[in-house]
Amino acid sequence: MVFPANRCLCLLSCWYRSKKLRRSRSFFVFQDMNFPEDALLLTEHGDAPEMEPGKTLLLDANVMAAAITNIAQAIISEFPEEHLPEIALVGIQLRGVPFASRLAEQIAAKTGRRPLCGSIDINMYRDDIGMRKMLPVIRETSLPFDVNGRILILADDVLQTGRTIRAALDALNSYGRPSLIRLAALLDRGLREYPIRADYTGKLCELPREKRIKVYWQELDGEDTVYTLDRTQKT
Repeated sequence: MVFPANRCLCLLSCWYRSKKLRRSRSFFVFQDMNFPEDALLLTEHGDAPEMEPGKTLLLDANVMAAAITNIAQAIISEFPEEHLPEIALVGIQLRGVPFASRLAEQIAAKTGRRPLCGSIDINMYRDDIGMRKMLPVIRETSLPFDVNGRILILADDVLQTGRTIRAALDALNSYGRPSLIRLAALLDRGLREYPIRADYTGKLCELPREKRIKVYWQELDGEDTVYTLDRTQKT
């Protein structure tokens, strides 16, 4: 499914007129996930190596895989087997897309059923679109299923202010009326500005505000790792 052309033109017009888009909404109940005893955050031992000044390894590939497995198991535990065909995973562009695909793989490995997967771009639904100096990069929205009446699980790599999720909800609702929406986040670093929390969380990470988190995926970057960086540092 492609982004509706008439809606795109309308939203571009709104961007030039500096209008705010849509409203916020309350969302979800938080659920933290537990790691296996042998899969701990590297920083909990105080031995995360410095890769370069201001860049520190936070999670390695094994810890990321454990988090994804735990989240997949939590999704399976919430929904009876007969409801699994109704579930679709929707990754938020860009780095929520490989996360959604990994979750689908894990669910398939555990149940024999691979959920449908889609992707959604939220840039034209952001609440700061009229305040930015440059137009955002618009990536593909692909929802190869009927949204109406379906159980959707939004997937994103890092949950922070909640503004991205608010935009994703508006974007999804423009394609139909799901029966239920859940939120899966690999990492939750707090600093919330909207009353939005995740149903499935891989790990909570308490970091100073001046630090940011960057998740690297094999599909996009050639490696599975999570780093913390100074906000002024480029990746």
